[in-house]
Amino acid sequence: MKVSARATVLLLVAARLVAAEPTALAQVAPSPEAEIPVWRNGRIDGATRARDAAGRRLLVLDLGDAWTPRLFAGGPDRAGRPRASSYGPTFVALAREQFEADTSGRARRDRYLEPYGIPPALSVLRRRLTESLARPCAARLDFGVLRAFSGLPLDEGEVRHTESSDVPERFLQSLLLRQAAFGPARVGLADLPPIDRRLLALHHRWSRTHSAVAAVQSRLVCDGHLRTRFVPASFDDPTRNALAEMERRHRIYALGRLTGPTLEALRTPPAELERRAVVRVLTERAMSAAGIIEDATVTTTLDGWPRTYWDAFGDAAPMRDLEREMSERVVASFGLETPGSAARWLDSLGDLATDGPRWVAIEALELPPYYAPEMDLFVVIDRGDVSYDPPFDAQGRLVAPALERRPTLSLHVRWLGQEILLARYPTTIGGWRIESSADGERWRYYESPSGPAVWERIVSAPVWLPPPATPARDLVTQYRVDETTGTPVREVRRYLLGPGYASAYGLVAAYHRSATRRPDGTLVAGADRGVRTHGSVDYTSIWQRASHGCHRLHNHLAIRLFETVLARRPHRRVGESPLSFRTNVDVDGVDTELRVTRSGYVFELDRPLEINVLPGRVRGTLRSAPAETVPVLTEPSG
Repeated sequence: MKVSARATVLLLVAARLVAAEPTALAQVAPSPEAEIPVWRNGRIDGATRARDAAGRRLLVLDLGDAWTPRLFAGGPDRAGRPRASSYGPTFVALAREQFEADTSGRARRDRYLEPYGIPPALSVLRRRLTESLARPCAARLDFGVLRAFSGLPLDEGEVRHTESSDVPERFLQSLLLRQAAFGPARVGLADLPPIDRRLLALHHRWSRTHSAVAAVQSRLVCDGHLRTRFVPASFDDPTRNALAEMERRHRIYALGRLTGPTLEALRTPPAELERRAVVRVLTERAMSAAGIIEDATVTTTLDGWPRTYWDAFGDAAPMRDLEREMSERVVASFGLETPGSAARWLDSLGDLATDGPRWVAIEALELPPYYAPEMDLFVVIDRGDVSYDPPFDAQGRLVAPALERRPTLSLHVRWLGQEILLARYPTTIGGWRIESSADGERWRYYESPSGPAVWERIVSAPVWLPPPATPARDLVTQYRVDETTGTPVREVRRYLLGPGYASAYGLVAAYHRSATRRPDGTLVAGADRGVRTHGSVDYTSIWQRASHGCHRLHNHLAIRLFETVLARRPHRRVGESPLSFRTNVDVDGVDTELRVTRSGYVFELDRPLEINVLPGRVRGTLRSAPAETVPVLTEPSG
């Protein structure tokens, strides 16, 4: 596609404006006359006044422990009235690992909150890295066994069955006696019958798994995650729980599986993982300050081809992974190439545990030319493969539908007649869910309607108010095991209502409203469609399960998405409003009151943001969502 000369001139002017204000989008601004140190190549290289930083192509960011995303920072409305976020102090406290700020008690159990959207403060990262470098056990870890291990992609029950089987061991003992051999390597294979060869191969695989699991346990003990009694060389419950804790510490979206990113992390020295955490957290802060979002999801097409857009001169330009570029800029600016250099830099910052910001500046990225202070953003939600068929057979046994494409949510910008992809994230759509009724438990299909919609409001720290008909079982956790006593504990899930990272709507939500377009092309928001795009604490389910109709995102991606929208679309702060919601839940004869006193923090967009929910591919027999409910014949799994 070629563009006109006039469009080229306008574009170059816009590009200069963008390049001139890389710091104007920061969630909290320093005083214009403030002297801010500039970091280059791991050392302070001069200073800049805050008002001059933009003209010098510098990005100003806050290293202080009181940092929050702009969603929770608070600020004045257009009349100058302060609109504070009541959740902001809680966010800061949890980032500092002050878990008492979470009155529900869940944060203390989760412990590591980065996969839930709350990255640790730099003082916490400094302590972790310092402790990791000082542990003598790290030098004794056997990484060779882990690097040779191919993984164990099995469910917990399957793993335990494999590990507890003594058939291969008893077979080997018998075989060694029969052949008078002094080890598996001395066994003669030529004369073995096929079944013995298979059992011998099973023993070799079993032995490698045992050695790898033992190495994993040593690693988890060294890192301080495996703190309870466990069966050596067995992937038992304490080991799996400790592995899941390690995954949370390093923002790995898994649940204790010895494969993929988890196995790669286990093969990496502990101090290096802590260095990467420092880089990851600083990169997130820098992306928030810059108001950018592109990551590796935009650099290639779904077929694996390089993704491009047309620049101002009509030439194909590659899409850039701005997350990777910002990460590299952070490493180079602060000198974070090794765990040792990262520790020395963190030590140089001194006391971070104050309530004020710690402003620094680094060289800003040169942003793509389609960036501007205001961008024509829109969202596409592809429902992927949709199955309306009931998830069970004639005997009531659960049957998973054969679906190839999962739902995705993507952010785009219109620029010079193009629709450019900025980010693509996994999400969810509605599906079959179990609900309680007077007739017992029944299956109901929850639809995520396709077609146009808009976001008019973005709500940080949203609250969820359960409908009056919500059964008590939906508000009660029945099977949490007390870590001290090992006994099941029934408790009210206060965190579901929010505000909080584990609420039903996560840390941020946008409400879908119907949309009409005026003759002049202006979008007007209509009625609430009852659907939300929101963060979610249940991060592994986003890849495999349905919702009640909402489009769920990993909390940290939801924050990144809506931070970008607020950075690039004019809006006003409405803030929070008083609420008076109460409901009572009976738990083992004890009546517990749940109360919500404030709404979430509302940002209202000047112009609604357009959403297009694609119909996807309907698979199976039924072609539309059934209105009837179906009784549950068997106990569901998962």
